[in-house]
Amino acid sequence: MEILSCILLLILVHPAAVFTDRQHSGACRDNREEFGFALVGHDFRSVHADNFGRCFFECSLEERCQSVTYLWNGKECKMKKETKKSRPEDFVENPAATYMENNFRGGWTLISRLLMKDPDSPIDPVESDSYREMLPNYSSNNQFLLRNGFNQLKNDMGFTQIRFYCFKKERGRVFHIMTNKNTEGADVVKVFYRV
Repeated sequence: MEILSCILLLILVHPAAVFTDRQHSGACRDNREEFGFALVGHDFRSVHADNFGRCFFECSLEERCQSVTYLWNGKECKMKKETKKSRPEDFVENPAATYMENNFRGGWTLISRLLMKDPDSPIDPVESDSYREMLPNYSSNNQFLLRNGFNQLKNDMGFTQIRFYCFKKERGRVFHIMTNKNTEGADVVKVFYRV
């Protein structure tokens, strides 16, 4: 029986994909959730999502996802290939929806993925020194990139931020952290690689 289901993803972003404090940055003003609005049509994919955060996370993994409309009543995440700016005539009020644009495209690269079904059973991760070896095994739930692979990825991509995502299925809770593009965020990235 599945006692605990927790997925931990460490995901890196290109420097162009910047998550910062919305209150202090004009760069993110266009990327706020818009409660009570929806973009009608232009779906390329629809998935079940227990919450809006999960919906937006799914969109961030899709290169072609320009925006999302989350329908609260059916917990439905509609990924869109258009935005309210490109299709203003299809942007409508809907009290049971939330709309948000995906301005954070730039690419995500999975470096670790662990699925814990039983907290009393240890996980035997597949460790690798090469991020290129891990990419084809994206759906495997026991991947872990070692420091040399992280260094290789840092040298190849030049990323400056890192993201952690943990979902506890049993409780429907999400733990989601992304570093800022500042010295404190860079210090977190340095923990994972040798300078």
